[in-house]
Amino acid sequence: MALSYRLAALPLMALFLAGFGGPAHEGAALHGQEDYQGALEEYKKAQQTDPENKALDYNMGGAYHKLGEFQEAAKAFQRASEAEGELGRDARFNQGVALYRAGEAAEKSGDMETAQKSYAAAVEGYKALLKSGADDNDSRHNLELALAKIQEMEDKKKEQSQQKKQDGKEGESDDEKKQPDQQDDKQSEKKDQPGQEKQEQKPEPEKMKEEESRAGQMTPEEAKMTLNAIEKDEQELKKELRKQARPPSRRPEKDW
Repeated sequence: MALSYRLAALPLMALFLAGFGGPAHEGAALHGQEDYQGALEEYKKAQQTDPENKALDYNMGGAYHKLGEFQEAAKAFQRASEAEGELGRDARFNQGVALYRAGEAAEKSGDMETAQKSYAAAVEGYKALLKSGADDNDSRHNLELALAKIQEMEDKKKEQSQQKKQDGKEGESDDEKKQPDQQDDKQSEKKDQPGQEKQEQKPEPEKMKEEESRAGQMTPEEAKMTLNAIEKDEQELKKELRKQARPPSRRPEKDW
C-alpha cells in the first residue's frame, strides 16, 4: 500500500499567507519550478522577517522532504503543527509522512535503531491526530503502514536472533566432531616424533645394570675352564699337603 501524502498545494499556501512579493513569493515560485534548494533558501530569508509564520515552516518542511532530508522535514512540520485549523492538522499529518520516510532511509542504510524510532514516532503522531477527533482515513491508513513496518522489523530481529543461535549450535557440533580427529592427530604426532622411545625400552641406568650383570656371567666354555683350573689347583694343593705331613727323614748316623 502506498503512503498517503499532502504536499501538493504548498507553494500557494505560503504565497497566500505570506503575501505577494518578497522572499516568500520567490520561494513559492522556485518551489513550483521544483528548485527545492532555491525555494528553501528563500523561505529562510522570509522567516527572518516573519519568524512566526507557520506557513513558511510548512513549506520549508515540503522543500526538505523533496530534498530527501526527512528528519529536517519532520522538524519543520512539527513547528507548523502549532498553527490553528487545517494548516496545523495537515502539518501533523505530513510530519508522520516525513518520519515514516526517515525510517525507511535509516532502515536502508542499516541503522535499525533510528529506523525503529522514526516509525514509532510516526505511529504516535497519527494516533494523536486520530484522538483529536479527526475522522481521517488517510491518517488511519498511514498509521497501519507504520505499525506494519514496526512489526516487520520485530519479526526480522527475531529471525536473526534465532539464526544466530542456530549457527552457534552448529558451530559447537562441528567442534565436537573435530575433537576426536584432533586427538588422533596428536597421538599420531607422538608416534612420529623422533627421539621418543617406546616404554618397553629401558632407560640408560637400567641398561647399564643389565650390562654389568651380564658382565659377571660366563659362557659354558669359560665355566668349564675355570672348574678345571680349580680342580688342578686343588690337586696341587693336596700333594703339597701330603708332603708336609710325612715325618722328616733322618740321615743315618755315621759310625765313627
